[in-house]
Amino acid sequence: MNIAILLDYWKKSLQFLTWQETRLALLASLNNFIKSLVFVARSFRWLVLLFIGSLVLAAVVVGYSIPSPEKLLFTASTLNALLTLFLSHGPEPVAAAGSVTIMKLAFMQIPAFLLLAFSCLALLFVYFLAARPSIEAKDHNYFRKYVAKFGMFCLFSVLWLYLGVGAFLMLFFFFDSGNSLRDISYASYRGLRCAVYFFPLIFIVWAAIRLTGLMLMLPFVALSSIISPLLCFYACYSVLFFMTLFAISVYSIYYVKIKHTFYQLFF
Repeated sequence: MNIAILLDYWKKSLQFLTWQETRLALLASLNNFIKSLVFVARSFRWLVLLFIGSLVLAAVVVGYSIPSPEKLLFTASTLNALLTLFLSHGPEPVAAAGSVTIMKLAFMQIPAFLLLAFSCLALLFVYFLAARPSIEAKDHNYFRKYVAKFGMFCLFSVLWLYLGVGAFLMLFFFFDSGNSLRDISYASYRGLRCAVYFFPLIFIVWAAIRLTGLMLMLPFVALSSIISPLLCFYACYSVLFFMTLFAISVYSIYYVKIKHTFYQLFF
């Protein structure tokens, strides 16, 4: 990697952060967010209800032993937040609780977590398909066409815990390619290449989204000592979840800008 070329691309990436470009990107992101959210709510209401029901079931299964809402302040991933919900209080020691704890863990907590994780990932999946840039008509045939990519979507979502925005960018490139191992490797390479060459832009956008999420969660954290910690935890989780959806819309806009402006860098 030529450092001079890398620094030149870093400088070029800042052209997307001028006031005019930022204003247009924000308006386009908000438009994408609202349209995608309304589409998913109307077309996949059964999935939305499953996700809400899974959240309620999770609260019952863990015995309303909800972790403190401030645990979510520095959690960037919705999946990591779900792990926090189930694992922060931890199961009782097996030696003390015996078979009761094992039965509860095996037949209640683990199935409830898997159902919640699946509904969360499925909802993120259909929102991603609705928000991603595409010239295809986004009808039911469009969504059925990409069902085969759900497994890789889940894998990249797990990688998100470690690669951050880089996993997002990999997903955009992957959904614009085929399903072969070669396509997956190329999408991963292009996504990481994009993250490296446009690091200043991506970092600033990521920081702005995270800071907005933190500011929205802080009032609920402050209220957790006054009103129900359960409600405050779910309010913070809702902020985190919707900010994740909004982030998908934002990155979809910048993905198109970067890909079209610097096409020769990736292909």
